[in-house]
Amino acid sequence: MKVTITVARTGTDTTPRWEVTVRMAGAADEQRIVGAHVDEEGRWWPTDPATGDGTALAALAALITDRSATREDVHAYGRILFRFLIGDTIWTAVQEHADPDAVLEFRLSWPAGDGALHRMIWELIHDGEEYLALRDRLPVVLLREVPGSRASLPGDAPISTVPQVLFAVGSYLSDPRVRAGAEFLGVLRAMQRGGGGIRQRVLAPASLAGITASCARFAPQIVHLIGHGRWDEQTGQALLEVRADDNPAVTVEVTGPDLLAALERHATLPVAAVVSACASGVAFSEGGAPLAATLVSGGIPVVVAMAGDIADTACRVFTRAVAAAVSDGLPLTRAVREGRRAAHRQGRTDLNCLDWALPALFVLPDFPERFRLVDTTRATVVQDRVRRLNLDWLPVFVGRDEFFADLDRLLDPADGLAVVVARTNGDAMYGGTRLLRELAAAALRAGHVPCMIGPFSTAGRQSSQPPTGVRDLVLKITTQILYVREVLGIDRDWTGETLPLLAAYAQLPVTGPAAALIDLIGRAATGADVSLPVLAGPLRRDLFALAADAAGTGDPFVAQCRPLLLLDDLHLYDAALDGLLGQGGLGPAGFGNGVAILPTVVFGKTAVADGPRLDEFGIPGAGPSWCEIRDLRHFRDMVTEDETDVDLLAYQCWLLNPPRVTGRAVRVLAPRTPNRSSWARIARWGMKNSRVVYDRAQLDEIIDFATGEDWLSGSDDDEILRAYGLLP
Repeated sequence: MKVTITVARTGTDTTPRWEVTVRMAGAADEQRIVGAHVDEEGRWWPTDPATGDGTALAALAALITDRSATREDVHAYGRILFRFLIGDTIWTAVQEHADPDAVLEFRLSWPAGDGALHRMIWELIHDGEEYLALRDRLPVVLLREVPGSRASLPGDAPISTVPQVLFAVGSYLSDPRVRAGAEFLGVLRAMQRGGGGIRQRVLAPASLAGITASCARFAPQIVHLIGHGRWDEQTGQALLEVRADDNPAVTVEVTGPDLLAALERHATLPVAAVVSACASGVAFSEGGAPLAATLVSGGIPVVVAMAGDIADTACRVFTRAVAAAVSDGLPLTRAVREGRRAAHRQGRTDLNCLDWALPALFVLPDFPERFRLVDTTRATVVQDRVRRLNLDWLPVFVGRDEFFADLDRLLDPADGLAVVVARTNGDAMYGGTRLLRELAAAALRAGHVPCMIGPFSTAGRQSSQPPTGVRDLVLKITTQILYVREVLGIDRDWTGETLPLLAAYAQLPVTGPAAALIDLIGRAATGADVSLPVLAGPLRRDLFALAADAAGTGDPFVAQCRPLLLLDDLHLYDAALDGLLGQGGLGPAGFGNGVAILPTVVFGKTAVADGPRLDEFGIPGAGPSWCEIRDLRHFRDMVTEDETDVDLLAYQCWLLNPPRVTGRAVRVLAPRTPNRSSWARIARWGMKNSRVVYDRAQLDEIIDFATGEDWLSGSDDDEILRAYGLLP
């Protein structure tokens, strides 16, 4: 049920007052005049309608701002807001008109520049018995409508595709002022659990120019801005910290209009934005507008921002709960309600806990009731396919976003990129196999069909061993094509073009189902190897036929569905590598020869003892135009060379998305705010000699030490979310 509350100034500084109008379906409009108090700095404050006191609210607001308010102070603050905005008579009428199972949507509507009203934490409204936002029956969700907004919901709202989310990290992750940055990022990336419900890009560090370029390439539907925020009294506006365009080692402060210009310069504005920054949802100057209101006014339909300095744990639990509820297809207002309840439960032992009330929801006027941000139909199907194709591995991948930009180019028919080579040196384990899995899952989320070969082991079943020759490689690719068809439900008694040729080389009759024929060919594959140019053409056609048949099934595959071939552990391929590097192997058409590009991604290790080298591909940045060559680097090397803090991003994501261990509760760990720098130093020191990106044993030692020093705080987030039915 929608209740619209409009507040307008009707007086002057000498006769200050507000007119409050309440509208709801089935009842006449209610109008009241409420007096105001003007303090010595010229700021307006609502007078308490019950007592006529004009100074009480200002005094209580000061206590809340400096976190010295008691529970009774917070209740008193909420009671004055209640009497000013609603009052007992209207509240009784609302309850009489509402469906008992409804979530009440209170739309607060006043000018974006009325800083007097935007400085209040309206979510603390209290009816004398409880906070309206925490009620079990007829809970209230407050939405701040922004009059005059030029925003409009896109025609495909709610988002029906797998949502595209850009995370832009402007501040240093070790900055103690950024109370919730990495936590927000880690939590929403955790939504990749179970196959993943989003397509994401991470821009770290983020500058305005970088945001513009990312929006142009990726066209995100949701943008998450992470950085230090503050209110500037001199200019009367909120500022957000990002990196300088010309020097990522330097931070600069930008305004809401600056952000809008960066977001819309070369792309359609996103449907929603989350601003994880202090003071992004409030205004403290009399004529000032919150940064969030500026974004909505400029064209973004939905913005979630912070009406204060929010603590890490409440921020994390709120956002994770909202993300889980949105991912389940709940209306946005219900998702916000669940987030507040979860955050309140997280901090229920803290007498001064206000954090559950600080996230604020800003929307365009006439925002649809029960609006769903995401239609989860397609995302649910994709998640199922990702799981069934064994691509949903943890921890979530971090720090390799240039490869995902390459993937976008590979899947773009208008781009000439055909092959991406990922390499590591020696026996370093920097995440090559995990990278290919993530790229395969990302391709599936984008509506294309991945065919991943590997990873391999040198012991065990023949099917798990690396290919020794061309025939073995072709058979493994054909086997994977059949497996993908079975998972996607497009088997259709498939045999394809390649299997009959392989059978002929093995002098076998082409009879029976494909699986049985593959088994026979595998056991009979002896003698001289085959030539890749002879088999590459039929194999290409089988891969393109796989994509065409997938496209024919409709969602979640796009009409221009393309196959993506991913070859893992190329350094183990022996004679098969010679075939790939020769005629009919990898070239301007990707895999094989032809007009259409068959996009291909390979991973291998150079300078491996007694193994073939991959130097034939050239050096990074100097390959042919159809091939992008990139070295996988350890996070510590990226920090040194690129002046980023991607290592802290990676380790914090690992802590916030801990691998599940059978029989043990999942305990989320996050750096305590006063000790972020200490945590950063110990993490970097502990991992400086690691040859593995995520060294579980080393990370466990770091965790034990940092926990003992009280540098990390823990929380059973999963148990809180299960209590509200947000996790199975």
